[in-house]
Order: sequence, then structure tokens, then C-alpha cells
Amino acid sequence: MNKSFFFTGSCLVIFLIIIFIIFISLKKNNKKDNNLEKKVTCGTDGCPIEKDQTELYKIYNSYNDKRIINNTLAINSTQNAIKNSIKGPSNIFIIRHAEDMNHEYPLDCNGILRSTYIPDLIGELNAKGFGIQGFITPISYNTIHKQQTILLTSWLMDIPIFMHGVVNDPEKSVTQIFNDPAFKGKNIIFCWKHECIQNLVQTILDIGVPVKGLKNYKFKNPEGNSLLPFWSHKNYVSIIHFDSDLNFNLMKQSLISCLPKQSDIIKYGKIQLCNTKKIEA
Repeated sequence: MNKSFFFTGSCLVIFLIIIFIIFISLKKNNKKDNNLEKKVTCGTDGCPIEKDQTELYKIYNSYNDKRIINNTLAINSTQNAIKNSIKGPSNIFIIRHAEDMNHEYPLDCNGILRSTYIPDLIGELNAKGFGIQGFITPISYNTIHKQQTILLTSWLMDIPIFMHGVVNDPEKSVTQIFNDPAFKGKNIIFCWKHECIQNLVQTILDIGVPVKGLKNYKFKNPEGNSLLPFWSHKNYVSIIHFDSDLNFNLMKQSLISCLPKQSDIIKYGKIQLCNTKKIEA
């Protein structure tokens, strides 16, 4: 037998064996991939059976009653606003973003804890009769402090997040909520940077007063004068509230985190500069 023919035939056999091994291997891998597919157990209502699903799915479902309460109050608020021809939002709340990592991208451990508390804050506002229908944050490219603070609550409570403008120029955001019919009669929460809240308050007054047609309006703080609020550096708990007539009130979150030297101080009259050197968009 020709040696060259024998060598060629041997190579062909070896090649076919290699192809066969690769084929078997791929078939086994495909079976493994198919085994990775998780088949969801479904109930008669067409939804996944809760006990067989992930813990996150169970947590979301555990907030169902709270969502119903918030949504019911929200619907009632909107209907009341239409009935009474309220212009712009019915109630505006302003909170500071949660504790952060010293100007770095995410929240710190205390901020993450606070973000898990915000759903309870919604419950506390519900207890006062306010159904929340939207979060407003500025557009940010170098931090997620504002969005991360309210993201879990948005998911658990079915409350949308709207992002307009930038933190040191809130005119676009405020103009949107006072002129867009989608916000008419709604109760909304601004989640903002503390240094820029004074500017946000002034912008709400500048745009909101004429839109609402509030004649002879005069801003009055809890001290009885017209000086604007100054938000202290370690204050993560205060809540500013404007009602439908832009009356100004102060509220507080009940969570006290592990951050040292916390305060709930809001002063009036001192000018607070929004740090334009750290533009967040």
C-alpha cells in the first residue's frame, strides 16, 4: 500500500474523529445551556406564583397594599384639583438626596439605608393625606445621588421619575411642572442637592406664583418673614412643603442614620450659593 495514501487516509480519519468529538461537545453544551433556563411557575391569574419566585419579587408584592393607598390618594388629589381648577401641582415636597460618598458617584452606606427608608416616607405622607405621583430630579452625569435616593421607592411604589434641567439651573424643571398638564393637581417630590435648594425655592416662587394667579402673594417662612431657607450641610432629614397656594411649611423625616453630627437645621436669610463649579450635567 502506498505510504502517502496510508498517511492521507489516517489524517482523514483523525480529522473526522475530531469533528465528531467537537459535535458531541457542542451538543452537551447546548443541553447545559438549556438546563440554565428557569421555567416560571404560573398561577391561574396568569402571574408567577409568588412562593416560587425571587426574594425581590416577593418584596415588590409585599408593597401592594401601600401602592393601593398611595394611588387612591393620588387619584383623589387629581380629581379635587380638576374640580377646584387648581393650576400646576397641588403639593410640592423638596428633599435632599441621601448621604453621599464625599462628592463621589454613589451614595455611602448611610445614604443607601436612607434610600431604603423613602418608601416609608411615602407612607408617612400618605398618612397626612398626600398621594405622591412623581419624583423630579435634575439630569446628572457625574453623580447618581438624587436618582439613587428615590430609585427603590419608584420601583416599589410605582412612582415615575422625571428628569429635567440641571441642579444649578432649575428653571427648566420648574417650568415643566407648572406648565405641563400632566402635572396638574399632582403631588410631587423634588430630590435635589442641598446647596441648590434655596435657588430651587426661589425659582418655584418666580414661576409658580404667576402661573397659579396668586394675587398679592407674599412668601412667608415659619419665622413669619419673607427670608428664604438656608439648608445646613449635615441636614438630611428636613422636608420643604409648598401647598397648592404655595404656602411654605417644614416637615421632617423620622430616620436618623449613623452619620455623625447630623442636624435638622434650616436657617433663614443667609444667601446659599449653588456651587456652579461642580455642574452636574
